[in-house]
Amino acid sequence: MNGYFSLTDKRIAIKEGVSELQAVKTAIHEIAHAKLHDVDLNAPPEQQNRVDRHTCEVEAESVAYTVCQHFGLDTSDYSFGYVAGWSSGKEMTELKASLETIQTTAKELITEIEGHFTELQQQRQAEQEQGDTFSIYQLKRGDETRDLRFEPYDRLQAAGLTIDRVNYELVYTAPLTKDMTLGDIWERFNIDHPADFKGHSLSVSDIVVLHQNDEDTAHYVDSIASSV
Repeated sequence: MNGYFSLTDKRIAIKEGVSELQAVKTAIHEIAHAKLHDVDLNAPPEQQNRVDRHTCEVEAESVAYTVCQHFGLDTSDYSFGYVAGWSSGKEMTELKASLETIQTTAKELITEIEGHFTELQQQRQAEQEQGDTFSIYQLKRGDETRDLRFEPYDRLQAAGLTIDRVNYELVYTAPLTKDMTLGDIWERFNIDHPADFKGHSLSVSDIVVLHQNDEDTAHYVDSIASSV
């Protein structure tokens, strides 16, 4: 086993020493488990919606293979045997039932990965062209970020919540001049928005990343400014 997803602490771990390709494939496999087969261990057993392990492994490895193929990574030597082993003895109707789940999840992961690639490319291009920059990140819209929006940093800590990059999207990047401060950025994006800025006014729970001298510092917009 090259990796696992822990239901207890919701953590993905990958075995050390595996090849780069195997590490990527395994990471996607375990992310698929997290998206499809996570269980609330505090819920009553009848509400936990557990899926049998054979189905879990077929779905996760099929998603990993599909996503890797999309990005030109061939894992067929491993994935075909893996899926064949876990699907042995299952009825065709059972396998077909998983097909839509596999396709939907693979599409979601591909979209998310491509979004991150595009964002990284934009950041790198901006850094190369503009030198020092600042970037504004705001929480994605959706129920999964509802409890994080506009929350002061100390209240997040008190509630045991963490700031996770996956919950944010890049909404703006621009040159950072030598005399520009965080206060200047806050004022500019509350009072006089640039015409090409499409986010909401800079507010609590937003993050401002300063790229200066090839180093990044992330600052959580709070009632009192803080670095994270």
